[in-house]
Amino acid sequence: MNDTSDTDREAALGRNPCMTDGSEEMRDWFLREVLPLETALTQYLRHNWQDRTTVADLVQGVYMRVYEAASTRKPDTAKSFVFTIAHNLLVDRVRREKVIPIEAVDNLEALGVAAETRIAQFSLDSTDFASSHPNSGGFIRKIYSETMKVERRTSVMGPEISISASTPLISNNGGGLMFDRGANAAVLFGRQKVMDHDMTHYQYHFGQAVPSDIDITGSSSGSRAKSVVIPNVGAFADFSYRLPAAKVSIGYRADLYFNAVDGGLSTANRIDHSFYGPFAAISFGLGD
Repeated sequence: MNDTSDTDREAALGRNPCMTDGSEEMRDWFLREVLPLETALTQYLRHNWQDRTTVADLVQGVYMRVYEAASTRKPDTAKSFVFTIAHNLLVDRVRREKVIPIEAVDNLEALGVAAETRIAQFSLDSTDFASSHPNSGGFIRKIYSETMKVERRTSVMGPEISISASTPLISNNGGGLMFDRGANAAVLFGRQKVMDHDMTHYQYHFGQAVPSDIDITGSSSGSRAKSVVIPNVGAFADFSYRLPAAKVSIGYRADLYFNAVDGGLSTANRIDHSFYGPFAAISFGLGD
């Protein structure tokens, strides 16, 4: 409540038996850092929980968990700490009741749907070499060599939709161990380009009657480009351990891009490109 006075806050704190056993310093911290978040916390719980008649009880449940956890170690940022505990409290309620109402998962990491923009770039370079070195050949011998360098580039971007879900395995007041999984799909628009450079070298060796040999070098270049539409699908699964302001994840993900690279020479030959394998990540959240 925006107009809650210090006297009202102290009275509210005194009514909660779990909050009267702490030190004076702990009580002052709670009044100063946590209670001013009550309006935002109440709105968050109302928005994400179906039974609004229990929101007041949920607020008190969050306060109890916050006070107990902070009595051991006060967080660096109260806001992220409070809302992480509120999130975990809702997840615990959903898991205990074995139901997932829409309001309970909206904007929660327990089940999230996101629309984003994906950008992708692919490059594939190759160098081919061919030569002919005859051992003998009468009056004139010809030695031939050819080097072809090909550069393939694709740059695309487009809308992406992803869905993810998290299942708590071990929960505590400050975070816990979660099993996360998700999938994504995107349609990417951009350009594919192929550039080739061909260099040939002919060397003619004449008989002894001719005083010198002859070298002939030639080169040619070409390129083609085309607008493309590249579908993309992917999925991941990981285990993550969450703290009030950080998350550590270890898992496996795969991404497939259809027609991602033009692998042809004289004509287009589009091939798929995929990324897959284990990953590890550490992410940090910023509080107030």
